[in-house]
Amino acid sequence: MEISYVIRDITPPVGIRLGGYGHRFNKRSTHIVSPLYLRLLELIDPYGESFVLLQMDLLGIYLEDSQKIKKILSSKLSVKEDNIMITTTHTHSSPETIIPMWRKTFPYTDEEKDFFNRWWRRVYIEIENAAEKINIYRERIRRTFVARGSLDQLCYNRAFIDGKIDPDLTILGVENEKDKILIVNYTCHPVTNTGLGISSDYPGELYYYMRRYGYETIFLTGATGDIDPLSKGLRYMRYMGEMLGQKTLSISSAHAKDIKIDEIKIRTYSMELSIRKPEKDVKELLKYYYTMLSNYDTKTLTEDLYYDPTWIDLLYIDEEIDIAERFGDKIKTIIQVASLGDMIILAVPGEMLVETGLVLKRYSENNNYVTTMISAYTNDYVGYIPIERSFRENKYEARLAKWSILGPDAEKIFLEKYMNIIKELRHE
Repeated sequence: MEISYVIRDITPPVGIRLGGYGHRFNKRSTHIVSPLYLRLLELIDPYGESFVLLQMDLLGIYLEDSQKIKKILSSKLSVKEDNIMITTTHTHSSPETIIPMWRKTFPYTDEEKDFFNRWWRRVYIEIENAAEKINIYRERIRRTFVARGSLDQLCYNRAFIDGKIDPDLTILGVENEKDKILIVNYTCHPVTNTGLGISSDYPGELYYYMRRYGYETIFLTGATGDIDPLSKGLRYMRYMGEMLGQKTLSISSAHAKDIKIDEIKIRTYSMELSIRKPEKDVKELLKYYYTMLSNYDTKTLTEDLYYDPTWIDLLYIDEEIDIAERFGDKIKTIIQVASLGDMIILAVPGEMLVETGLVLKRYSENNNYVTTMISAYTNDYVGYIPIERSFRENKYEARLAKWSILGPDAEKIFLEKYMNIIKELRHE
């Protein structure tokens, strides 16, 4: 087997808007806490089949951009587009590459749009540069191993008091003469940094910690839909990175199991899902919106307002207007599964809840996969994939907004699709 690996800096300039957090009121970033990177990895099996993984420290990526990037990488690397997986860490301290929030209340100025677009073009350039460089440096793999441990004191289930978490810390290690590369999979929202600083959040802190010991780390965010860190702030962000790093080092040395990736098999399938629409029509929603907005001065907002239920209702109406005006009745997306010998990666195009992720892990293990990783926020972003209980109990993950448009049937559809692919790959 052969391996190539490249890392490039894609940190945006200070002043760009940050996505993912409502209390920021779409303010511009003011400083850099930690850089954002893209990491490009190619594995080639003995038969010449490739698996290309592009990971980026971003909030997410839509299918349109993912398809464009796959065409670039396919051309540069002579690899089939279906063999390319594009994943993001979902850091909430990066630009709004997905779900620009509250487009009526906080519209982008022309200057802000230009600022974003110039940075986004640079990301594409860095992807091309990485692909050109990765073509030059290919080396034979000396060792491949998997390891799994448990780390349950860092996060909690924010949706359900009796809810589960997924404590698994799962690792795929690949070594050659020059590099030691770890693909690390853990299940917790990267939301510790709540300020206006650009940041790769705790996955970035894990990366810096592991570099001290000579490892390159590619982080895959698991089924984190309803899983948050126990605390917030820069101190906890660094604590999480350090705890994950210590555990990664420990299990990589004490519990590593050498494996042979004798064959790479990848399946990519298109699917179409129904989406929920607002109960009221656009005209009625606009009337409600402007009536409520007249009670606020959007130029003098404070963070305390984020706890005002009327203000929150206004923002959700803003979201419903956007959905009513711009969305159809269906959404197209893709799912992807990569089988690397006896380990498997399930690529999820959105925010899968931990309850669903645990079901898929059990099913995969019952089909004799030694290691299963779930990589959310991958290839596309269709928002949350709520479970039936989310709708029954009116949870945040099921309240209609651009980040929650799928209906109660979506989870079952995803489960059936992934289970069928797992079974197909294992028994073909």
